[in-house]
Amino acid sequence: MAKYFEIVDPLYPILNRHEVYIEYEHFWSLSVDEKCRYEPDVIALHLVLYAFATQYLKLLDPTESMQTAEFYCRCCCQFAMLISLTR
Repeated sequence: MAKYFEIVDPLYPILNRHEVYIEYEHFWSLSVDEKCRYEPDVIALHLVLYAFATQYLKLLDPTESMQTAEFYCRCCCQFAMLISLTR
């Protein structure tokens, strides 16, 4: 999350950092059962943020970084499909 707000948010300031962090902390404080029933659109947003941020992590080599970002994007697409099916 921090990497997203450090690198992407200054270019495209579309999210409220404080609200995103509150939602993020709340999600990770939930039990596994509660996480499974959580709003899929919020989880999809998290996955998009992870995908953006992963591209800029220095801990990974560039190929691994892109593969991880693509994984998060695919997960986000699956959540988007879930959202459309449940509404």
